[in-house]
Amino acid sequence: MKQFISFFIMVAATFMTMAACGNDEDMLAIKNATDDDQSGQQVSYIMYITVNGKTLSASMVSNTSTAALKQLLEEGDITYTAHDYGNFEKVGDIGHSLPQNNEDITTEPGDIILYQGNNICLYYDTNEWNFTRMGKINDVTQSELKSFLNAGGGNITVTLSLGTTSGLTSVKNNDSANDGTEYTIDGKKLSPNETRKGIVISKGKKFLY
Repeated sequence: MKQFISFFIMVAATFMTMAACGNDEDMLAIKNATDDDQSGQQVSYIMYITVNGKTLSASMVSNTSTAALKQLLEEGDITYTAHDYGNFEKVGDIGHSLPQNNEDITTEPGDIILYQGNNICLYYDTNEWNFTRMGKINDVTQSELKSFLNAGGGNITVTLSLGTTSGLTSVKNNDSANDGTEYTIDGKKLSPNETRKGIVISKGKKFLY
């Protein structure tokens, strides 16, 4: 019996070691994606939202709606036009129909909501309705979010992706490319004391914080 238990422990330890030795880049891409979001729902993956050359990351919840969206994004980025509605959101038809998981929700700034199966709403203020929670934009204040979404300023073009779609994606042919200088995804040079959030470019490689 003791020999059987020892064998079982050895097999389990071997399996855990193999599981921990996955691709480093894949592990980096899903860093923090197993945490719970502020709504208490498990985060399934990170999505990127690009507007006017600037990109923010979003933690997507785990449901059939976000799974269907991820499947579409794996085939290519989705770009759509979003307009202001109700002084609390930018909303637009993404050109695809997704399964709905509707519930009564009071939104907060940064919430990503699916409405009627084909409209993605990016909230910069609060609202109450019955619709599907998709995720939440990360590490941004309401003021920053309003600026990012051009709140109240007319239509914007939104690109959803599972990776970078614009802005700075690498550093090439530059003396600073190999000296450890770090940049944000939209090309801003970071000082040594600045907090690193989202994607950071250094030595031609992308790192997710």
